[in-house]
Amino acid sequence: MAENQAQNPQTEKVIALSASLLEPFQGHPFRVASGEEMEQLKESIREYGVLSPLLVRPRGDGRYEIVSGHRRKAACEALGITELPVLVRDMTDDEAVILMVDSNIQREHILPSEKAFAYTG
Repeated sequence: MAENQAQNPQTEKVIALSASLLEPFQGHPFRVASGEEMEQLKESIREYGVLSPLLVRPRGDGRYEIVSGHRRKAACEALGITELPVLVRDMTDDEAVILMVDSNIQREHILPSEKAFAYTG
C-alpha cells in the first residue's frame, strides 16, 4: 500500500481476502469465546453478511495480521465462509496495538484480566 494511503484513510479500500491468509495478532490478549454473543454474531453474519470489515496489516510474506476482527473471522469460519472483507492498512507495531486495544475495549463484555493484560501488554 502506498505511503499516502496509510496516512489518508479515505484512499484505503476494502478488499476480499481468503481467511487462510489471515493470522491472529501476535500476543492478542482478548479471547474469542463461544457462547451467546458468538451465536448472535454468527446469526447476524448469516443473515446480513460481515457488516464491518476486518482491519489487517500486511506481514510482508503475502499474509496479513488481524488487528481488529478476530471474532468476525472465527464466526465466519464456523459458518464456512472462506472469504472475508478486510481493510488493509500499513501501520507500525505501536499503531497496531493501539487500534487492537481500542477496538476491543469498546466491546461490552470483557474480562478484567483481558483489560489488564491489554494495558500492560
